[in-house]
Amino acid sequence: MTSIDTAPATEQTHTGTRPWIRRNLAWIGFSVLLAGLVVFLLVGRQAATEDGKPLSANNPSPNGAMAIAQILQQHGAAVTSTDSLASTLAALDQHTGSTVLLYDARGFLAEDQLQELKDAAGRIVVIAPRFGTLRALDPDIRIGGVVPGSVHVLEPGCSETDARAAGAVKAEGTIYSGPRVCYPVQSGGPGLYAASEDGSLIVLGSTGLLDNQYLAEEGNAALSLRSIGNAGHIVWYLPGGLGCCSGQLRPNAGAACPSVGGHRWTLAGACCRAGHCLAWAPIGPVGP
Repeated sequence: MTSIDTAPATEQTHTGTRPWIRRNLAWIGFSVLLAGLVVFLLVGRQAATEDGKPLSANNPSPNGAMAIAQILQQHGAAVTSTDSLASTLAALDQHTGSTVLLYDARGFLAEDQLQELKDAAGRIVVIAPRFGTLRALDPDIRIGGVVPGSVHVLEPGCSETDARAAGAVKAEGTIYSGPRVCYPVQSGGPGLYAASEDGSLIVLGSTGLLDNQYLAEEGNAALSLRSIGNAGHIVWYLPGGLGCCSGQLRPNAGAACPSVGGHRWTLAGACCRAGHCLAWAPIGPVGP
């Protein structure tokens, strides 16, 4: 039997490949760089529409609020996200009578800025506000403590239409006293929901009432949607961008814009569960 020696053919093939690689090395390197650029642009484009800020309407992670923002849009409301006072006022100028959702966790806005915002907005829904924020927006609403750790579910305990329609909520946070109070820890005391006498300011004392993680708990979704969504246009204002707070300290870039992980499951789950809950607690039209 005669054996066939394939080594020369293999060696010839390798010898022929090396010159081709050397001749096209520049193009190979260019192709790799181009592929890297495409990936970078795709990631950058996604980052431009999604962020990791707590309660951001573009944040799909557990502490974001993309689910409720999308539900509002599905019910006919337009949602505009802003992070500076200038862009917020510009949006309000274009859409007279808009509702502003304000979450200023670090107290960036000064009293005069809050007054300017109050004058421009049709109404304001403020989430877990600090003492200084309340003093500027409505001194009749005051911080009254926190929800005790032993309390997990709060009943409306008031005659407000939105609260009674939403039913019980499940959230931890700050409670407030004011002209109109719901979800008190004790009957007649401060509650998780407070409103001004004319209804132009609504205070929700917990981010858990509208973030993706807890939106579907009890009546959280119904209360948040009914509180926010009675206008055709909503300005979703999270102070913290450039020009947000002249003369005040700003967070560094890492703190203001943490990285976004893979949290699509959180968003999808929140939307599905909240949609199921809302089927039994209709919020009514959000637009005019």
